[in-house]
Amino acid sequence: MKNLKITLFFLFLFTSFWSQAIIKVVDTNADSGPGSLRDHIQNANANDTILIDVSGTIELLNEISINQKSNLWIIGPYPTHLTISPSTGWIGGNNLFKIDQSSNIHFENIGYEGNNLTRGFDLSGNPGQIGFKNCVIEGFQPSPALDGGAIFCVNTPLKLENCSVFENLGENGGAIYYDTGELELINTTFYNNVANDGGGALFLNDGFNATVIHCTFKDNFSTSDGSCIAIPGATGGAVLMQGNASDGNGGNTQFFDPSGFMNSVGGNVIKLNGGGDAVPYTEHPTDQSAQGINTFLTATPVTDGYGLKYFRITNCNSDLVDVGPNGLPTPAFDTRRAPRKLSGECGIVSGPNLSPLADAGAVEFTKLRVLNNSGNALTTNSLPWCLNQNLDLTNYIEFNVGNVIIDPDASMIVASAAFIIDGFSQVGSEIPGPEATGNPGVIEGAFPIEIENANGLTDGFIFTATSQNSRISGIRITGFQNFGIAATGTSGIKIQGNQIGINSSGFVSSNISSGSMIRASSSCIIGGGQH
Repeated sequence: MKNLKITLFFLFLFTSFWSQAIIKVVDTNADSGPGSLRDHIQNANANDTILIDVSGTIELLNEISINQKSNLWIIGPYPTHLTISPSTGWIGGNNLFKIDQSSNIHFENIGYEGNNLTRGFDLSGNPGQIGFKNCVIEGFQPSPALDGGAIFCVNTPLKLENCSVFENLGENGGAIYYDTGELELINTTFYNNVANDGGGALFLNDGFNATVIHCTFKDNFSTSDGSCIAIPGATGGAVLMQGNASDGNGGNTQFFDPSGFMNSVGGNVIKLNGGGDAVPYTEHPTDQSAQGINTFLTATPVTDGYGLKYFRITNCNSDLVDVGPNGLPTPAFDTRRAPRKLSGECGIVSGPNLSPLADAGAVEFTKLRVLNNSGNALTTNSLPWCLNQNLDLTNYIEFNVGNVIIDPDASMIVASAAFIIDGFSQVGSEIPGPEATGNPGVIEGAFPIEIENANGLTDGFIFTATSQNSRISGIRITGFQNFGIAATGTSGIKIQGNQIGINSSGFVSSNISSGSMIRASSSCIIGGGQH
């Protein structure tokens, strides 16, 4: 049974990476030694993949060096299950990781949590890109302060995508100090980063070309100029800004660029501070900047079932909603895997909208928000009500309701279009993950959203021919007379990361025929790779 669980866990998270040359599995939280992260990195060859198959915290005693490596993937079980941190007994080095003379090093699905003993990453002199995807980088506040509290990057292409960069502190660049190279920031949230000098979130020094797309800057601060981005020098390259959102950032100015390197290609929404705060670029027709901007972002960050952190838009009246079209390609998805373009205009209209506009910031607004536990399709913002709407070619359902049991009045037929039913959007949810060191296997996830059959229904969810390419994740489904989930005559249905047939008390509450049924359908997936 343990071997089966391990196999299922790898299927759940890592299917898409099995084509790499060699897979090395980290099976201990130890700082060093056989099976440790440090050991596998030191012995990695080109095109290797390192999979971290433990939960908890890997506490490092000193810096991990990645030198003269290429095409290396380091993939974790998402920040909800794994954090890499400097130990309180830290014995040396200014960085948690130092990477030099390397190319194409990719970190995915990992949390990094710092303290006042060290910076996060020193990336210097790397000819190929260093990338971070679905990562949380937080709390690196070295004392005395260093440039780039989270990341110091020189002569290195750098990309952050779908990341959360929170509460770091540095001298110049509270979060990131960047000098010379190509920088890409996509769907990334910068929150409460502080610079003792300039650039609360980002300090651009020299020789750079940067693209900043659909990022959120919230509550960052710098003692000098540029609480979001500071570009104080006279030499540099273009900084292209698209679809970004700022709110609540302190200091004298949010974007400091006296030499004029920053250019807008549209959709930036900047809530200005008082005094002399202004955007330094010529505004695109789709840009907005004013003190009276209303973002309607959540008051505090949301942490989802993957452990990623961000701010949701909570109201269709937000100035962040529907700000496109813009000049650069728009990412297909936002930081939480919702379609990047969703209908955001107030009021429910008959759809689908064939040409929705993207929102500003890292997270797209959805009108399909489950806010109550009603099982009645006539109750606004109930789950059955959301499933009865047809707003977009792919509709996205977000949960913001707490721990609830939903007893539907009727089987929930997904018939109008494709839907993503994302139970892992609920705060308090957790995706399944690996056991701690020494306990091979899988720990179950946390499922605050339970669909229970109290009304004698035959099936829970029914996917039909017109709901092809739908996905359901992070839902507990119990007690239906036939099937918890049924898919007939359709294609592309993904049933991933749910708990079917076990109630919230941990007791069996089976769906009598089977948990899931797929019939006369093609290209459907139960479980499988990253969802």
